[in-house]
This record gives sequence, C-alpha cells and structure tokens, in this order.
Amino acid sequence: MIGVRSYENKISGFLSETKQLLASRSNLKRSVLDVQHLAGIEIVSPNFMNKDATSIETRAKIEAAIEQIKKKIQKFDQLLNADNEIKKT
Repeated sequence: MIGVRSYENKISGFLSETKQLLASRSNLKRSVLDVQHLAGIEIVSPNFMNKDATSIETRAKIEAAIEQIKKKIQKFDQLLNADNEIKKT
C-alpha cells in the first residue's frame, strides 16, 4: 500500500452485443489506466514499499483521477442502458 491508501477497481455492466465483449472490456480497462497515468498514479505490486509518504498533491491527483474514472463508468453505463432500451423496442 502506498502511503495510507490503496484502491481496487471493480467495473461491471451489461453488453448486449457479445461479439464486442473482448474489445469493449479492453477499451474500458485502457481508459481506466489512461486516467490513472494522467493523474500520475503508478500501478505497483502490493508488496512494494514506498519510502516517501504520499504528498497532498499526489492525493489530490488520485482523488481527481477517481472522479474521472467514475464519470467514465457513468458514461459507459448510460451507453449500455441506451443500447438496452433500443433492443427492447
């Protein structure tokens, strides 16, 4: 655990077009990693010990990245819901 925080990402949804499952999953994971990298979040092993405490700036970046991830998840969920509504009609 770096500093005093660790995060676990869990994203789920419904994709009606199963032919796109692998590509959709890859795109979503890529987006999550892109946002984390933009925020300066480094993915490391749970056994990694960082000698420096997490700074306030880094924590702010992490919180901002989490908000961006939440927004992407919401957009993804909206797309899935819209696709489901189209399939129902």
